[in-house]
This record gives sequence, C-alpha cells and structure tokens, in this order.
Amino acid sequence: MNPIVKNVILILTMILTVFTVFIFNMVRSEKKAAKSNADRTAMVKGIQFKGKVISYKKFDFGGRDSYMICVKLDYSNTKSFYKLNDLCFLKIKDSIATMAVGQVDSYYGMPVYVEVNINNNGMEKYTYPGGKANEFDESLGNYNLTVRDINTCN
Repeated sequence: MNPIVKNVILILTMILTVFTVFIFNMVRSEKKAAKSNADRTAMVKGIQFKGKVISYKKFDFGGRDSYMICVKLDYSNTKSFYKLNDLCFLKIKDSIATMAVGQVDSYYGMPVYVEVNINNNGMEKYTYPGGKANEFDESLGNYNLTVRDINTCN
C-alpha cells in the first residue's frame, strides 16, 4: 500500500474517532441536562404563583452578574414552600416568593412582574418596565445560592 494512502487513511481514522467522541459527549451532556430539568420540574410540580418584584439581590455566578428576586405574591396555589438543593431554589412564605432568575437582559432590565407555571403551563413569564414580556421554560434553578440567600426576602 502506498505511504500516502496509509497516511490519508490514518488521518481520516483519527478525525472520525475525534468526531465520534465529540458526538458521544454532546449526547451524554444533553441527556444529563434533560434529567436535571426533569428532576427539578418534579420537585416543584404544580407550584403556581405570580406577583410584583419588590426587591432583588445581585450575586456572581460563572463570572457574570446574576440575580435573585423577591416577589410579593398576588396569587399562589400554596401558602408555603421551601426547596433548596443543587437543582432548585424557591421559597414561598408569608406571601413572598424568593427565586433566582440568573442573568438579566441588559436591554429590558430587571423584571417588575413574574408569573410562574400559571395554569400548569411550565413557563416563567417576566414582564419588564414598559410592558414588554418574555417567557421561558420553567427553571427555578439554583445558581450556587445558599440558605443565607434564600432567607433574604423573609
């Protein structure tokens, strides 16, 4: 066999191997993320609330400014709720919800009103000053926040 053909076959084999490992890791990562999302959703299943953002706290997550908010509830289908672990960050007590929202869109700013899982739609809706609203898949994720953080609002 010609040395050039051997080298081409060797290079193609190496490229195919790297590509296969890359695809495998990507699929495995997606499955892990989907499982985490499913676990988080199961933890807060059925919790619905909405209300006005009354305060917020900035914290660092991954080198970026992130935020947790305090929401004065207009409606909640539960009087109290507490979930703080690696996946979830939510506290409802005395008609105030404490939740993390991650990074805030610099164009819209901090939300002024929040709706979570209304009618069990699995969405978080944020309304911003000026009336613009964005909806995202329900997260209620924890961004390395602690007990001290979850007790900020009440």
